[in-house]
Amino acid sequence: MTADMIVTTDAWDAAVRRATAVVHRERPGGMDEDNWDTVAMRDIIAMVLYALHTRGGAAVEAVPWAQVLWWLWDDEHVIALVEDTIPGAAQSLTEPGGEQDDPVLARWRWLNRTWDPDAPVRRRNLPPTSWEFLRQQRENASGAPLPEPRWDGMSRGIGDGLPDPALVMNTSGVSRPSLSHQSGGLRLDRVRWTASLGVSEVADKRYSFETAWRLAA
Repeated sequence: MTADMIVTTDAWDAAVRRATAVVHRERPGGMDEDNWDTVAMRDIIAMVLYALHTRGGAAVEAVPWAQVLWWLWDDEHVIALVEDTIPGAAQSLTEPGGEQDDPVLARWRWLNRTWDPDAPVRRRNLPPTSWEFLRQQRENASGAPLPEPRWDGMSRGIGDGLPDPALVMNTSGVSRPSLSHQSGGLRLDRVRWTASLGVSEVADKRYSFETAWRLAA
C-alpha cells in the first residue's frame, strides 16, 4: 500500500466517522448498517466531506457543515463536486474494476449503481428461512453461484420498488430532513427577509416565514 493510499484511507475513514455521527443522531433508531437508506445517507455525506477535504486541503474534521449542506442540495450537485474533485470517480462508473483497491471509488460506484427490485430477498443480518437454506444448499451443490440478494442484503424503506441509484433516491433526504428544531445534528434557523435592504437576518419566531436547515458542528 502506498503512502498516498494510506492518506486517502485515513481521510475517508474520518469522513465516514463524521457522517455516521450525524446520521446516528438524526435517524430513528440511530445508524443501522443493515438499512439501505441509512447507509446511503451516511455515504453521501461522507463523499461530500471527503471531496471538500480533497478540493480545499482542510482536514475532514475542519470542513464546515455549511459547505457540506450546500452541495447536498440535489444529486447533480454531489455528482459535479465528486467527479470534478476526486480522481477516477467518473471513470469508475464506466470502467468497473479499478475501484477495487480504493474505498472511496468503491462507495461512489455503490451510490450510483442501479438495483434489481425483483432480486431474491436474503437479509445479511438474519438467518435464512428453512426453504432459503435448502435452496442455497442445492445451488451450492450444483456449483451455481447464489443470486445477488436484493438491496445488498439490507432492508430498504425508500422507493423499494424502484431500481434508481441510492444517490438519486437519498440526497434530498439528507439535505431537507423532516426534523424538529430541537434536533442535535441539524438545527433549524428562522430567517426574516428585509425587502427594502435586500438582506436577511435571524428573526424572532413571530416574524418568521422562511426556514432553512443547516448542519451544526
